Amino acid sequence: MPELESEFFSALDAAGFVAGLELPFTGVVHAHDPEWLFRALPADWSVVLTLIPGTMERLARDPEFGLASSVEDGRRRAMAFASSARDAVFLLNDRLGRRAVTAVEIHSAPRPAVGVEPSAVAFHRSIDELRRWDWQGAVLSVEHCDAFVPGQPPAKGFLSLSAEITAIRASGGPTPIGVAINWGRSAIEARDPEMPALHLEQARAAGVLNGLIFSGATVGDSLYGDWADKHAPFAVSERDPHRLLTARRTRACLAVVKDAPLAFLGFKIQTLPKELAVADRVAELRRSAQILDKEAA
Repeated sequence: MPELESEFFSALDAAGFVAGLELPFTGVVHAHDPEWLFRALPADWSVVLTLIPGTMERLARDPEFGLASSVEDGRRRAMAFASSARDAVFLLNDRLGRRAVTAVEIHSAPRPAVGVEPSAVAFHRSIDELRRWDWQGAVLSVEHCDAFVPGQPPAKGFLSLSAEITAIRASGGPTPIGVAINWGRSAIEARDPEMPALHLEQARAAGVLNGLIFSGATVGDSLYGDWADKHAPFAVSERDPHRLLTARRTRACLAVVKDAPLAFLGFKIQTLPKELAVADRVAELRRSAQILDKEAA
């Protein structure tokens, strides 16, 4: 609803703890009203454009779709989608009157299916092309999602982090590129809340780490389920039996990335239930920001 979305943006801006926004890209800069978005975005917010919503929408009806697709036609369709994202970067920067978009998150879809699989070779080919495009100063960031694990239902099921790192390191072009770790997705992949720190160490050791997003994971949680990619909040305490993103684990990850040249660092939290009032949503997000600020100090 436009009224609620406007109220939410205004409340976040007034709260003072938001410096930027991860903007979901499905093919247009806003699903219902791009002009509203241009008016509503605060003048000092940066934008990280993420292609995961549009990628998952297309993958649901086109299993061959993806920048890492072993089927060339599927890879080319993903490249066309990435081209529309580049157009969105130009549009956003133009309408906002500044270089607002600082990073674009891309993904190593598809997941394995009949006749197709994610391929590091194909992903390298895509990255090589993307790095030669003009992104108006925005960097590219491969957001690592849970890799496909045989016998385990995937949330995303894309390439392994090692394969993504290999493709990144082999690529060339003027646009900088790295890998971003999403805490929840790394934990979901391994079914282990200690894995995100290990993924961060792996990416930093390879010299490609350029982003970190804290998004939780849960076991047996009434709202967020079991190992589901629902962007759960930070745990209430170290002994929280359901929510696994604790202050200690946050601190351990921040220690790994200390002084690293990150393009972005933040959190992505879905506030549930959906009926929550705007004030309650902002309060939960403020709590997340306070945890992150405290552990980063």
